[in-house]
Amino acid sequence: MKATFNLFTLKGTKIGIHWTFILLISWILIADGITGKTPAESLWKLIAVTAAFASVVLHELGHMFAARFYGIPAKEILLLPIGGMTQLKRQPETPGQEIMISLSGPLVNLTIAILLIPFLAGHAPLWRSVPFFLSIDRLNFVFFLHAVNVLLGVINLIPAFPMDGGRVLRGMMELFTTPLKATNIAVWVSRFVSLLFLVSGLLNMNLLLVVGGVVLLLQGTMEKHNAMVRDALKNVALQDVLVTDYRTISSSLTLREALPLLTDYRQPYFVITAASYPVGVLSRGTLVSSVDKKHIDQPVEELITEEHPPFDISMTALSAWENLPPETDMIVPVINNGDLVGVISRDAIIEYLALHKHSNAIQEVFS
Repeated sequence: MKATFNLFTLKGTKIGIHWTFILLISWILIADGITGKTPAESLWKLIAVTAAFASVVLHELGHMFAARFYGIPAKEILLLPIGGMTQLKRQPETPGQEIMISLSGPLVNLTIAILLIPFLAGHAPLWRSVPFFLSIDRLNFVFFLHAVNVLLGVINLIPAFPMDGGRVLRGMMELFTTPLKATNIAVWVSRFVSLLFLVSGLLNMNLLLVVGGVVLLLQGTMEKHNAMVRDALKNVALQDVLVTDYRTISSSLTLREALPLLTDYRQPYFVITAASYPVGVLSRGTLVSSVDKKHIDQPVEELITEEHPPFDISMTALSAWENLPPETDMIVPVINNGDLVGVISRDAIIEYLALHKHSNAIQEVFS
C-alpha cells in the first residue's frame, strides 16, 4: 500500500495525503454508526473534517509561498491526521527568512479566523467563548471553522519543535548567536514545553497531551541532530564525501543479462547508465522481485519507476544532504560535465563525518 496519495501539484510542489487519513474517515463513520448518528449528522461531521483539513492546507500553502518569495522551493506538502508538513528543498539562509516563513502559516489561519467573525451569527469569537461541540451542523459550522483556524494559528505559535513557534524562536536566537547554539536553545525550550504537556497529561489522565509531549520531545531531538550534521558539513565539498567504489548496470542489458551483477555485488542500489550518463537508479529488491517470465528479458531501463536528477560535482556536501531522499542508503548519481563520477547517500555522508574531525558530534547523533 502506498504511504501517501498525491492530490494535486501546485507550482511544482506535490500536495499529498497520508493513508492514515482514510483510517480517520473510517473511524468517524464506524463510530457514528455504533452510536446511532443519522446520515445527516455524519455528513456534517465529514464536512467539518474536510473544512479543518482545508484550513491545514492553506496553512501549509502560506509556508510554501513565503518560502518561494525567498527563492526556496518546496518539495512536498503532506497532510496527516494530526496536521500538515511542508518539506522545503533547502533551509532558509538567514534568521529573518526562517522567522517570516514560519510565521506565514499561523498568520494565514488567524486571518481566516478574523474574516469569519462577521459571519458567526450570534456566536461570540473563540477568545470570548470556548466551543464544546457535541455535533456539527449548519448552525455552528462557521463557528467551528472559526475556532479551528484560531487554534491552528495559536497552537502553532507554541515555542516548541515541530511547531512554527519553535522555528521562530530559533530564528530569533540566531540573530544573536550561531545556528547550532540557537537550535540548542530552542530545543531546551521545546523540552520544557514537552515536560509541561507530559505532566499535565498524566495528572489529568489526558492521553492526547501525553502523546503530544512525546512528539515534542522526539521532534526537538531530531532538530538538534539535524543542526549538528548541518554544522559539521560546513565547508565540506561533495567531492570529499563521494563514493566511487560501486558497480553500474548498462541500460541496454536485459534483466537476465544483469543477473550476474546481482550475484557478484551485494549493493542495495545500482545506477543504470546509458554510455557514461546515469538514467536512473534501481534497488536490488526491485531487480530481484522482477525476476519472472514477464520481466526476465526486459531491458533494465524499463524497470525504473522513479528518477532522481543526478547531483553535479560542484555542489556542496550540505546542499547534497538537504536534497537527498530520506532513505539513508538510497544513492543519487553524481556527474561532472555529464559523466558519472560517483554516487552519494546519507549513509556515505554520515560515515565520512564519523571518520573525520566531526566524529564526536556525529557519535552523539547516531549513538
